[in-house]
Amino acid sequence: MNELENVILHKAIPIILDILYPDKVKIQSVIAKETNITYSHTCKCLSILQKNNMIENIESEDARIKQIKLTESGKEMAKSLIQLKCLIRGE
Repeated sequence: MNELENVILHKAIPIILDILYPDKVKIQSVIAKETNITYSHTCKCLSILQKNNMIENIESEDARIKQIKLTESGKEMAKSLIQLKCLIRGE
């Protein structure tokens, strides 16, 4: 398995993709709070997602704040994971 496969199968990544789907823009600290994952682990997951072109940073007036949204690839991945979740639940 490559790094992206390992991360996607990790619990945090589907949750992060789900909160950003389809067109939500959030900052890292909000993502950490909404996923109930530590800030440092959230940053690591976001870094891997960005490296694999699943998310992108949006320019902000304050350089300390990183606003994040899904790329088209990220939206496709999130949609697939949501469909898989529905299939597993029998919805």
